[in-house]
Amino acid sequence: MAPKPLLDRALARARRILAAGDKSEAELRARLARAGFEHETIDTVVLRLRASRALDDARLAQAVLDQSNAAAESPERARERLHLRGLKSPGVDSPSLALTAARAAAEKAPSSLAPAARYRRVLAALARKGYDEETALDAARRVLGPIPAPDEP
Repeated sequence: MAPKPLLDRALARARRILAAGDKSEAELRARLARAGFEHETIDTVVLRLRASRALDDARLAQAVLDQSNAAAESPERARERLHLRGLKSPGVDSPSLALTAARAAAEKAPSSLAPAARYRRVLAALARKGYDEETALDAARRVLGPIPAPDEP
């Protein structure tokens, strides 16, 4: 076990890091290691912070997923966000989640556009959010109806 003064310094440093914003366990471990703390000290700090619920990867993962859903991002993009933070991806693989988010994005298209232009706008928006072509087309069909001919006004 690490000496008490060293452990106290590591805990204080970890609390300052977390006060600046939620971090995953992996992010916190990396920051403490860069600050020069030993692996054993970091393990003890992480255990204490988990016990006090100051460090909660499940809560952080849910917050990241909520942000992704609010932005109508694709499940692939949500998984990428989680991965970048060192988090596991619970419940991101649901096809209905992708369709729901795609439909929400599709419904934001301006109704004043010609049908063909509206389709293009919706498909482009969904592609920018990371949806694959099949999911984007399915969402557009469900929200906008059949694909219009290119020359329809």
